[in-house]
Amino acid sequence: MLNIPYYPKAFIFTSYLPDTIEIVSDAPSVKVGVKCDDELVFTATFYPYEGLATLHDIRSVVESNMEENRLNFVNFVINAETSEEPISTNGCFPIYSRVDVESVYVPDFIRSHFLTTMSFFVIPQNGTQFLTYITEPNKVVNAYTECLVHVDGEESPRLVRLKENEATYDHTARNFVVVIPQRILKRLNVKGRIFQLTVHRGGLAKTFYVVDRIRV
Repeated sequence: MLNIPYYPKAFIFTSYLPDTIEIVSDAPSVKVGVKCDDELVFTATFYPYEGLATLHDIRSVVESNMEENRLNFVNFVINAETSEEPISTNGCFPIYSRVDVESVYVPDFIRSHFLTTMSFFVIPQNGTQFLTYITEPNKVVNAYTECLVHVDGEESPRLVRLKENEATYDHTARNFVVVIPQRILKRLNVKGRIFQLTVHRGGLAKTFYVVDRIRV
């Protein structure tokens, strides 16, 4: 007998990950692994006492991996294996949340927030940043990017709107926006420099300040 009685919803905040997860087994030992996006981030052999083995500190393991790899969500799975059988939990998507978040319906939350772990929004001229989001069912998303650009030869910067293609998205899919200032400047078809850009997707907006480089 082997069982992991943990059944998370498809989308959860990492702050909702339990402090402990119990594994039920009548075997003398259980090999346990924790995967984030198919990367094995934790592995250990447990020796159940009275049929229970307890997995501790999963929240900190997952959040540390996400922070190190600059991930805003991961596909999270726990594997367990004895000499007789292997099992796995259903995959779920923890959304990075270092601090406690009030109890909210997660799909509604992520339809109104770009998923990103950046605490401030600065990007170098040659940088790349990914934004992710989901939409309401069968909703057409108004998509555009506003750029504050200083065109060579002009006295002052001006605001230019770059229209994106509208589309109706499947609300179960994660949608991606790739922010590359140099590519945006090329699409504007002008010579100059972008100082600031704001990505709009429906009711979502995220502003980036474009700099020569980011101090690390």
